[in-house]
Amino acid sequence: MYNFYTIHHEMGHCHYYLAYRIQPSIYRSGANPAFHEAVGDTIALSVNTPKHLHSIGLLSTDDRTEEGDINFLMRQALERVVLLPYALVIDKWRWELERGDVAPKDFNSRYWQLRQDIQGVAPPVKRSERDFDPGAKYHVAAGIPYIRYFISFLIQFQFHEALCKEAGYTGPIHLCDIYGSKEAGTKLRQMMELGRSKPWQDVMEVITGQRSIKTSAILSYFKPLMDWLKLQNMDNVVGW
Repeated sequence: MYNFYTIHHEMGHCHYYLAYRIQPSIYRSGANPAFHEAVGDTIALSVNTPKHLHSIGLLSTDDRTEEGDINFLMRQALERVVLLPYALVIDKWRWELERGDVAPKDFNSRYWQLRQDIQGVAPPVKRSERDFDPGAKYHVAAGIPYIRYFISFLIQFQFHEALCKEAGYTGPIHLCDIYGSKEAGTKLRQMMELGRSKPWQDVMEVITGQRSIKTSAILSYFKPLMDWLKLQNMDNVVGW
């Protein structure tokens, strides 16, 4: 399934390139870096649904059960929600270093402090400043900003929700599959064709009707899982 997702993510980049090829060269890019990452993931939200997997023969049935819904959403959350705090840690740590707020002797300890504070995780073995654990992340070593993934994992749900509405879908948003909808495809193409010829807020408005990043779509998508988790953890202390 990971390769299935990755193919759609990378093909999203390719179709974005093809869409904005009509723009002058200076505008041949995503409206902002997060848009480029979000397009393929938006499609993946549809093709990962049980309905779509059944339609292409990867699931024997698409019969819906409450347990099946929760398992599906839990898998989606482990792939998407858990990345949000990690993506924030990476660039929050990097920005602090670039501002000179962290001395070289504290580079590694500050990284793990942020991971504990924001993610709630700790190193499995003792670490020191002789180690440089953030450098194990390619985007750190290569100097590639990571906040684009944080933003993309929010706006892809905005895109998905908007395209589902365009397709005339009215059911639970986590089960929406826009495959075959010319209306949704046209809306997505109209957004991609703009490249970065307009401010990203204008491009966002083309596909969602909104001019800002909102969390309502991701919260709506995972609401059944959140309700279930609240019930399961009613007698537990949640947090760190």
